Formats: sequence, structure tokens, C-alpha cells
Amino acid sequence: RASIFMARAQYDDALALQLPYLEKRDSLTITRAAILASKMQKPPSDIEHLFDLARERFLDVSPFTLAWMDFQRGTLLELAGEDKKAAPWFAEALDALPPYAHAAVHLAPTQAPADAIRSLEEVKKTSDDPEVLAALANAHERAGHTTEPPALIEQAKKRYDEIVAKTKVS
Repeated sequence: RASIFMARAQYDDALALQLPYLEKRDSLTITRAAILASKMQKPPSDIEHLFDLARERFLDVSPFTLAWMDFQRGTLLELAGEDKKAAPWFAEALDALPPYAHAAVHLAPTQAPADAIRSLEEVKKTSDDPEVLAALANAHERAGHTTEPPALIEQAKKRYDEIVAKTKVS
């Protein structure tokens, strides 16, 4: 029911269903509650508490959930204009799951250009996400490189066009 309330933007109702049970819930549910609290513009300390509780409750051996949790935390901080606070969470997501393209893309602007290039080149080996190419072009541009950015932007445009072509319905 909470998911239905969230989809209908009935955030108070969704949170009311989750809060009484958070102490007994798993890390994924608690992370969703943190995201919901952010959408409801709850105090940052409440949101951080939920993310801390989610990490405390993390019992899985798979890196996917942990990386997703850290990425969500970074994303919410980034959306709040807290890029410096967000960066370590994107880095944590990448530490947990090195080929995590979205985490690498969001971390790159906060890194030194050489570090961003190194990280994005690694992700590029396994990702077909055009955002990786665009972020890599930006990192090269920040590094003062002149030949790489235009070529990477063209590759990104081509990749976007391929994706759009696959999703078009006749």
C-alpha cells in the first residue's frame, strides 16, 4: 500500500504506514523511507538518521543493494545542493560496485579531472550508458584536453540516438 501511496504522491499516508515498523525493517525498506522523507522535505537530520539506520541494518553480501543505498543518499544530497556531502556517498557506491555507471557520472564533477578520467575510463569498459561518455568529455575538458571532448560528445550523441531508435514505436 505504501508504494501505491507514493505513486499517487500521497507521501504522508505512505510514511505513516512505514514509520511504526522501521525498527523491524530491512535496509531496503528503510532506504525507501529515507527517500520518501526527502520528497516530503522532512528535516535533513531525520533523513540522515534513516540512511544511517539502513546501513546499520544492511546484512546482505551482495554489493548491489548497498551501492544503490549509497547512490540514493548521494543523489538526495546532490539535489539539496550539497555536492560536497554527496561525493563520498557516490564514491562508496563505486567502492561497493565498481562498474556502477550512474555513481561514476555523479562523482566525476567533484573529482580532480585526472581522477574522473581514470574512473570513467574504467566504467566505460563495461557500460553502454551515453552519460559516461558525456561525463568523460567534461572531465577531459576540465583537464584542458582539446581533442578528446568533441569525439566523446559525438559518441555520446550517437549512443543516445541508438537508444531512442530502439524505443520508438512504429
